[in-house]
Amino acid sequence: GRRASSWEGNPQRSMELHGEAVRADSTFAMAHAALAVNFFNRGDAELGMAAAERALRFSERLGEFERARIEATYHLARRDYPESVRALQRALAIDSLNHASLNNIALAFDQMGDTARAREYFERAVRADTSRFFAYTNLGEHLVLEGRFEEAERAMEQAVARAPRAAWPNFSLAQLPHVAGNSAEAERRLERLIEDPSMPPGTKNAAEARY
Repeated sequence: GRRASSWEGNPQRSMELHGEAVRADSTFAMAHAALAVNFFNRGDAELGMAAAERALRFSERLGEFERARIEATYHLARRDYPESVRALQRALAIDSLNHASLNNIALAFDQMGDTARAREYFERAVRADTSRFFAYTNLGEHLVLEGRFEEAERAMEQAVARAPRAAWPNFSLAQLPHVAGNSAEAERRLERLIEDPSMPPGTKNAAEARY
């Protein structure tokens, strides 16, 4: 599913770096928030919620921008999407081009069923920083839900170009034909991922699970 940001398309490395950071400084609120995102992205809601709560607890000494982003992470973790939107709007009032905030407010609007606002912010996230893969992938998956498969394919191709070995964009692009009604092409794409020697185990495992 669509996700919040994680470091360079390598969530394991992100977990290691931020884990080291909180071991060095247990009050490092932004590192706790990053860990929360990674825990939720891998489906570990309990650890994600605990990390989000720690981030919020240690956020008082931060500036308004960082505090608003941490509050948004906490409310996303609780699935309180309107409160998350309000916090992210505060962050974007300070930095309107912040890529993670644009991506995450799009995710919140998406969960609230506001399709138009979600697409608007996914597109703004892409324009704000064209080097990041995750907003392209989120935009592509959002366009799939709207039935706009050709646009979704272009967005996902851009994501893969930016993170050519990451599991999530590769898997999303490979699965797209299946959603569009062409299961045979999806199987061919998954097979290519499995057989590609440059792909890391995580990408191959995701492909093999659906092949």
